[in-house]
Amino acid sequence: SSHFTSAFTHMRSVPVLHARATLAAGTGLARLAGGRADLGHAARDLLESTIAVAREARLLHVAGAAAFELVRLARTLGLEQSVTVSSLLLYQSTVAHQWLEQLLVERIDDRRGKLASFWRLDRFLANELVNPGAVTCESWPYRRCQEYLRGTVQMRRLSCSTPVDRMLDTMPSSVCFCVLTFSPSHQSIFCSVFNKNCWRSARVESLTLGTEGFAAFEKLASNMSAISKRLGAALPGHERDADYDKEAAEGDDRSNEEIARLTKQLRQQLGPLIARASAPEVRSARSAESGEETKGDASAEFEWRAEHLVILAARSAESGEETKGDASAEFEWRAEHLVILADVLLARLPLEALFVEGGQEQHFKTVSRDVSVHMFGHRLAATSNFGELTKADAETVQEPVWSKRTGTAGAIVDPRAEASSIVSAFQSASNKGQCIAHVGPTNGIPSESTWQEMLRGNAGQAAGQSFMYLGLAPLLSHAAPATLTGLNMERTWHATLLDRAMNDDALRNKCKRDAHLSGADLELESMWETVGLLSLAGINSIVANQWPASIHGNLALFAEALAGGGGLGGCKWSSTLWNRVAMLHNNVHDSSETHELNGDRFKCRVLLNAVSIGVPDVLYP
Repeated sequence: SSHFTSAFTHMRSVPVLHARATLAAGTGLARLAGGRADLGHAARDLLESTIAVAREARLLHVAGAAAFELVRLARTLGLEQSVTVSSLLLYQSTVAHQWLEQLLVERIDDRRGKLASFWRLDRFLANELVNPGAVTCESWPYRRCQEYLRGTVQMRRLSCSTPVDRMLDTMPSSVCFCVLTFSPSHQSIFCSVFNKNCWRSARVESLTLGTEGFAAFEKLASNMSAISKRLGAALPGHERDADYDKEAAEGDDRSNEEIARLTKQLRQQLGPLIARASAPEVRSARSAESGEETKGDASAEFEWRAEHLVILAARSAESGEETKGDASAEFEWRAEHLVILADVLLARLPLEALFVEGGQEQHFKTVSRDVSVHMFGHRLAATSNFGELTKADAETVQEPVWSKRTGTAGAIVDPRAEASSIVSAFQSASNKGQCIAHVGPTNGIPSESTWQEMLRGNAGQAAGQSFMYLGLAPLLSHAAPATLTGLNMERTWHATLLDRAMNDDALRNKCKRDAHLSGADLELESMWETVGLLSLAGINSIVANQWPASIHGNLALFAEALAGGGGLGGCKWSSTLWNRVAMLHNNVHDSSETHELNGDRFKCRVLLNAVSIGVPDVLYP
């Protein structure tokens, strides 16, 4: 231990070299420790020091490597669970933010705008200077470059500098997190389920995959991509068939069958892992009643746990009493909003289907996703009444008002005049509220400045506006990513992307545009890449389609959201989408009850398509 620590003392003045040296030292000690507690604790100190230095120097790859090594060390030595959970969350955040940073670097490499120029200068000087952190001269360009970049919303959202434990302690107790992340070698997958009341005692479970196991997940993602392409080609032929999305529609719908089959495979692979991560709460609650533990396989235990959650929630609603016992029992009935934190590969799959089985849809009010716990924390910090809460204050706040939406909205509808039905439905809606709309057939194809003005929000209005795109083809096939990447969209709280619909005209126009784009540009049109860029720009709540949707499906969701009142700027999208997903359980597995939307039962490719990303867009009473 003394050899490792003394060998790199001279590097403390160079943050990059210091972080890499302490990572090597900590990793070496952790591998040599075995069951020795003294070497294990010395390795823990070095790894925690590495994380602190790497976070300050924005070395995400170093911080992530140290965090994962700390996860392995904590599980080997049996350290406190809080170390394992916080390290796993930091590792997942660094992996996700590295992907976001690479996405951003590729998009700002167009040599336009101050953000692109300063970012290139920062990268160049950071690689050329021996110790860029020691530069203090006011006239030196690196200092000014750093000051500018740290003031941009993109750099703030990429930051992982806030310690995980401090961030979790200020989260609302009604939020439950489910973390799913692969190891660096992709040979195993880790999972943990917790909220602020029980994260210190939550379990971190792993599933050994091996090469074949990870290839199975890659195959699921590849199949999902193939299904999306097939849908994009099939939907134009059913433009006039309003019943094609309904469950009773006659005719072959191979895409719907494959999505149903894919979700079943996803449950079989990840359901038992989530069950084991949640199992301590099941056993503690059941032992309090009967003194027995659940028997049977993990999947059955998972389903039983979901039913138990509903029982506890119903009991507290009837009696008004809180569940007695430890934090895990409190967690079971208090968690109302589920946030899924998954790796990029898993995020391309319909993860909401994992939580439909066994009645969980009756328990959670909303289910949403996010890139990482740090991104979720940045979104929450954007709210006026939550960002400045201290840990002590947060203990007394049970249900903060998350949404700052003012009720005003901007919309771009059918920008290339490709679908008259969309324009007619939008113009005939009488309850849109305060909405500034750019309608393609009336106003023409929107320019770059129009896209920027709509996404940034009206400077004359209060912050908390909404944006909606209602049209054909993906959003970024109309708006050039390079013109949107460097924007500050913090004035826009919520974005709704009812896109990816297709007809013959839109498909023909898109093929012409795609012929002039690179593979990287085409990849940006995918849902998760689009969501990543909008999140970095400052938008806190996003609704988007995962795969191509029909025009009728998008219009049905548009009408359904407006039916709740509040117009485009005040509709409760998160609960609306989860109510849709919740129908899937009864549609597929329970014929005794009928959950209908306007009298119709929809296919799973419709119910699972639109997802909520970021802060659940729900206004509390």
